[in-house]
Amino acid sequence: MARRKTKEEVIEKLKKCKPENLYKEGCIARIGYFEECLDYILSNKKLLDGIKKKQRQKTYDIKRTEKDNTKRTNRVEEWLVLDMYDPKDKEYKPFGKLLNYQIPLKNERLDKFGKIDFISLKDNSLLLVEIKAPKSPESILKAILEIETYYRIVDLNRLKTDFDLPPDIEIKKVIAIDTGSVAHSQLQDKRIRSLLKDLGIEVMAFTTQTRVVVQND
Repeated sequence: MARRKTKEEVIEKLKKCKPENLYKEGCIARIGYFEECLDYILSNKKLLDGIKKKQRQKTYDIKRTEKDNTKRTNRVEEWLVLDMYDPKDKEYKPFGKLLNYQIPLKNERLDKFGKIDFISLKDNSLLLVEIKAPKSPESILKAILEIETYYRIVDLNRLKTDFDLPPDIEIKKVIAIDTGSVAHSQLQDKRIRSLLKDLGIEVMAFTTQTRVVVQND
């Protein structure tokens, strides 16, 4: 069994991490290091200002073929998105009209950026959504850093152009999490709610039947 890292070791590891890679750190994702990591992020929110926008050379609007339901991969979040939307009209009221999913951010294979789980159009706003599966063991802190990092990395002007959206459209950062997850229970932490408010991130919680039941204020 691996030895549990001390608070000092966790903080030292985060200090050595580039701002755009913070969400990838194992201690950020693990529930067991929630307090240490949250304290560090709250004390160093300006670190996120070091995340630079990346100019993407290719379109964000990647053309996708229809997925075969009988050949599901282990990409749980991807299938969650596809299950929420009717493949015919791609409309799901809580999140609006699905524009695309697994939006790539990198230019080359060696780039180590993740992908935006999905983007959708709702009430004249563009939603950038990070979704967490019902049984995900990851903390809410990782989801927060993940969507915030993607928002800062993505070329928003190019994104609007690629999806033929008006230049003045409002863009919202959204985290979608299952109501039975640990991440959802962490929403009760006042510090988390304060961080969400400071970063302008909305939370939508859903059941395993993909019915949105709550949205943070």
